[in-house]
Formats: sequence, C-alpha cells, structure tokens
Amino acid sequence: MNAVDDPHIPSVYQARRLDLKRISRRGSRGSSGHREPGRGCRRRLDRPAPEAENLSLGRASQAIRQHLSKGQGYVQHIEGGARRLTRIGVFYDGGYFSAVNNFYNFTHPRRSRLHLGGLHDFIRDQVAATEGVPLSFCQVVDVHWFRGRLPVADLSTQQLESDRIWDDVLMSFGIVTHYLPVYARPGQPRQEKGVDVWFALEVLELALMNRFDVVVLITGDGDYVPLVRKLNARGVRVMLLGWNVTWRPFDGDVRTIRTAEALAREVTYRIRMEEVIGEDLDGADDPLREGLFIYRPPRPAASGDTARIEALGTEQT
Repeated sequence: MNAVDDPHIPSVYQARRLDLKRISRRGSRGSSGHREPGRGCRRRLDRPAPEAENLSLGRASQAIRQHLSKGQGYVQHIEGGARRLTRIGVFYDGGYFSAVNNFYNFTHPRRSRLHLGGLHDFIRDQVAATEGVPLSFCQVVDVHWFRGRLPVADLSTQQLESDRIWDDVLMSFGIVTHYLPVYARPGQPRQEKGVDVWFALEVLELALMNRFDVVVLITGDGDYVPLVRKLNARGVRVMLLGWNVTWRPFDGDVRTIRTAEALAREVTYRIRMEEVIGEDLDGADDPLREGLFIYRPPRPAASGDTARIEALGTEQT
C-alpha cells in the first residue's frame, strides 16, 4: 500500500484544509458585532495567504515523515517506485527463426531446438546489461510471431500435426501469431508475400502507441532498415538477434543463414547469436546460455523423413 493511501496519514490536501479552517476560526466578532477577517470568510478559504499555505504544507510533510519513520517498508516502496520499468517488445520473423531452429535441431552438435522461454530470459538479461538497469525492471510485455502458412491441401498429416503442436508452443508462451497464406504458382517456388509488410506495420503501430522502450527484432532481412530508422526517430532502442551460419545438410547442398549488415548497422544493440551459442557443446557452466535450448538426451543426426521435413522448413517440437 502506498504511503499516501494510508488512512492514518493526512494527505497534503486534507492538512491544508484543516489548517485553513483553524486559521479562519481564530477570528472573532468585534464589539460592533461584525465578523473580523478570517471568520467564515469564503474568499480567505479559496485564496489563502502564502504563509498559511506554506504552513499547512510543512505540517503535512512533517506528519508523513513521522509516520514513515515508524516503518521502513513504506520508505522502500516509495524509493523503488521512482524507477521506471523498461518495456520490451519481441518480434519474430517466423521463417528466419524456423530455419535457425532446424539448424540447431538437426545439424548443430546440440541436436536440440531453441527454448522460447529461455530466449526471452536471455533477452531480458541483455537489455538489463546494455540499458544499465536492474533485471527486475526489464520485462517482456509483448511478443509477436509472423509467418506465411501453406494451404492444408499441400501438407502431409505429419506436417499438419507439426504446425498444430507449434501453435500450442507459441500459445503457451503468450505469443501473438500473425499468419498469411502462401500459395504456389505453377513453375514457381513458394514465397511469403506481404508478411514482411505486416511485420513492419505492426511494430511501427505499437511503437507509435508508446508500448515499448526497447524493440527486439529476430530477423536477418535487410528490408527492415526503414522500420529501424523510424523506430530510432521515435527514440525507441532496437536490439537485433541475428545468426550467420553455414552448413551442409543431408542432400549435400550448402545452406546459409545470414543477417543483413545494412540492418545490423542501424540498430542500437546487435547480438551475434552464433557467437553466444558457439559451435560446440561448451557452456554447461552458463545457466543463461544453457537455458536457450530444450534439454534432450543426445541423439544421432537427422536422416530420412525427418531430414526432408527439415528441408521444407516446417516447425517441429
């Protein structure tokens, strides 16, 4: 309970009215029967003399200090309340993150997927360190996921089940999902259209509503450079979580995940996640780093149908 809400403590306003009433009652009727100044004078109550106002404010402050001195809990609450919360908004480029997730699950020595809760804890820790504020005052207040989605007719039963399980995972972490349909034209590869525009509009709209102090982008797309510049103009700090990895999967074709340097140059804070995680299993003594992954017993590299699902970029748990 705030100190000023305590019924036993007179507020500044109440103390002021009480003192003014006392001042007004000091006046008495003279021998002529007329009221002297201060006795029931409406104008005097509405517009008190400066010395009366200063007196009432001083007495109210003294009463509050005396009451607070009896319990240190009130003082700690007031001092802590002076610090402002650092609000963090996290935005996932679903296609980019799914490729990263598959890399760690099927190719990296860890053979495990990224843990969304552990990733959010890592983000809070990084924001607290870079912003120079206590960890408890850095909170993830909003998380959004953007991804193109294939029609049901183009997916196998296993892929449909995988999508449904992944939706459950996102929902369990309170992540708001944004999907747009992906249609394949004859002779052309499937491409996500419009998702990046929706991504940028959603981030900008929420930033204009003053929802965040720090926006975290999990993407590598250089098309978001104008978005970052707009956020910078609004005074919103931008943190970028990006990966630069290259690997050769089961089919022998070299694959690459890259973060656009043009995008990295515009942000306030850049986190090179491939360097944070490393290329091996080291880091067992770092709980924050280990928390980035879902713990699973060691297993062999992917092959067969599992690897083919990886090639399609479909989320798996």
